[in-house]
Amino acid sequence: MTTPGPAPLRVLQVIDSIAPGGAEHALIDLVAGLRARGHAVDVAALGPPPTLASQFQATGARTFQLGSGRRWDAGVARRLVRLSAGYDVVHAHLFMAEFYVAVTRLASPRVARVATLHNLGYDENVPTTLPQRARRQLHRRVLTRAFDAWTAVSAPVAQSYARHLGLGSIDVVPNAFSLPPDAPGPNFDAGAFRAGHGVDVGPLVVSVGRLTPQKGHAGLIDAVERLGRADVTVAIVGDGPLRDALAARIAERGPATVRLLGAVPRAEVLRWIAAADAFVLPSIHEAFGVVLLEAMSLGRPIVATATGGVPSIVEDERSALLVPPGAPARLASALVRLLADPALAARLAAAARADAAERFGQAAVATAFEAVYRRARDRRAGA
Repeated sequence: MTTPGPAPLRVLQVIDSIAPGGAEHALIDLVAGLRARGHAVDVAALGPPPTLASQFQATGARTFQLGSGRRWDAGVARRLVRLSAGYDVVHAHLFMAEFYVAVTRLASPRVARVATLHNLGYDENVPTTLPQRARRQLHRRVLTRAFDAWTAVSAPVAQSYARHLGLGSIDVVPNAFSLPPDAPGPNFDAGAFRAGHGVDVGPLVVSVGRLTPQKGHAGLIDAVERLGRADVTVAIVGDGPLRDALAARIAERGPATVRLLGAVPRAEVLRWIAAADAFVLPSIHEAFGVVLLEAMSLGRPIVATATGGVPSIVEDERSALLVPPGAPARLASALVRLLADPALAARLAAAARADAAERFGQAAVATAFEAVYRRARDRRAGA
């Protein structure tokens, strides 16, 4: 007679919104992985837009929009209390979701609460104003006491919040990742794609990220100047507040081969990555870097800065070439080396692709969270 396994869990994922973003795409994969293991998992967004609702629903999850997106809405809190009553675990992602899940603790004390830290928050945005310092105090004195378990997407994120919030125990569980169904496959014609976008000759280097100081694109442009190769095209995919400044920098004295592509649909982003001879992540700060997993899964050789959670995703000389952040000369040297050595590029890409499937796949991450949820539920039951 076989012993029945643990009963499936009922889990409600709560996030600020289900608009496209790194945390939101990772949550799709987590929900899919948990549901594949037999758990009943649904998703509640505090506010609009519901852009990714159909992708969550494709996993079998139900989606709920709790409010209109106002910063504080008592109606959202009331709806969250009613909704939470039907679950064993409520799992919060991002600050406002943490806040609402925390403040509803007294109204639904039997439900276990878990929070995931997705960014370097107080290291990237050091509190200097009174409202910012008040928010950190709220986080430290109120929110931290309301959860039965905390997780972080990387060790540096865990260390950052342990330092700022005094959290004593944080489990490190990486983001889950899988390529979407419309991602480029084995039959993708990279040459035709490149020709269709004016990259007819020479290597193509691709970088993806929001155009903000922390993403380090100014340093990438400096590195391109140092390559000494006019045949290299660098395509930067993404938009943000630094776009005009970066465009002016390129126009004034930057290399003509750097192209700012702006924001494009995710399917197009993946095609640019798949067509590249090298992928570059030049970030100054990076909590995790979901885009690295995209490049790894597509089998692209990577040059990245050894900052934040990046070294926990790729290993120098085994699955990527890592350089210090804010060091354009080192970045240029790594690119020159990678582009000149096809055997090195192929070896790094193969190791990265294998790591993406083994360490960051839906099943591995869902298994890790299942253990976190059961511990949190047991802790809550014994409280």
